[in-house]
Amino acid sequence: MRCEYRTLRNFGLLAAAAFFFTAGAGAQTQRALLFRGNEWRTGLPGFGDNVFSSFFGEYRIEASSAENDPSREQAASAESGVSGSSEAEPSGAFSVRVSGEALVFAPGLWQSRAGIASALQRGESGSLFVAVPFAGAAVSGSWTILFQFPSDLGQAGLDETSANRLMNAWITRFRYFFSLIKTASDISLPAVVNF
Repeated sequence: MRCEYRTLRNFGLLAAAAFFFTAGAGAQTQRALLFRGNEWRTGLPGFGDNVFSSFFGEYRIEASSAENDPSREQAASAESGVSGSSEAEPSGAFSVRVSGEALVFAPGLWQSRAGIASALQRGESGSLFVAVPFAGAAVSGSWTILFQFPSDLGQAGLDETSANRLMNAWITRFRYFFSLIKTASDISLPAVVNF
């Protein structure tokens, strides 16, 4: 009797875990792919004319799974008479810069951003900049992650909620990579970020 109870309890735990992980996997319908980057650049946008150095990467957002539904793609192909590809096409772009420079955020230009801890945002010249300061462990100093999106997030295939999810996922992934480096020249931007 005792063995049967333990077996049923273990089966219940496994079923709950399977449901949890399956539900979580379905929620991640988009991903950002590193398109160009892992290079040092001079001049940090959003801070006027400057010679701040930063590590740069440009990302493309792969369309969500609903947009990549094969049945929708086949229907669209039949209507247009063009055969479709099964590969997902990037739908938007944004860039990320990581800088070890001591940056000053003017209170009149930078405002708090809801949804991301310690983040500040600023709109300028058709772009939305989101700056997230953080401290390095292995590489000490004051570091800033600077995201640059089109001011209309829809052009990047995002809305406010998905942009926050993307930035939080990117930061989490980058912090892991950053924790492994020995020197600033070892910085590597994440190639794929699921959000």
